[in-house]
Amino acid sequence: MAALLLAVRGSTVVETIEGRECLGEGCPVCMQGRKGLDRFFDDVDECHRRYGQPGLYPFAAGRHTLHRTPCSSDAHEMYGAGTDAGHHRPVGSRYESCLQTYSHLPELDRDDHFATHYPYPALLAMTREEALSWMKERTGPKGGKSYKLCRVCVPEL
Repeated sequence: MAALLLAVRGSTVVETIEGRECLGEGCPVCMQGRKGLDRFFDDVDECHRRYGQPGLYPFAAGRHTLHRTPCSSDAHEMYGAGTDAGHHRPVGSRYESCLQTYSHLPELDRDDHFATHYPYPALLAMTREEALSWMKERTGPKGGKSYKLCRVCVPEL
């Protein structure tokens, strides 16, 4: 397993993987990570778009609970801890900073890092069909359920 190092670039201290220090503008590691970061932000954009259209996506699911959208109990669950509801895809130097962080983090740490430092929806807004499929995926062969329905909004399918 590669060791993590702290590298200083300008006035910024960057945690990086050994052998993957950021070389600044034109860094090959950052260029390689751009596609993955753009895909991450595309997913975030889509989650926000869906959640903002409850007529088309009347259900929202977290890890174990299905809600109606909107539901008063899911407001605190919509975004992970430590994030706010303001979604603005980063541009300019903020995007470049995100790209550097994303590209130079170990692959397994990327999702956790960005889920806690960027307003990524913790709930997935879904259509009725998607909600039924979500429930089916969480129902065992003997009928046991590994999900629950919200007690506040009591979603009916």
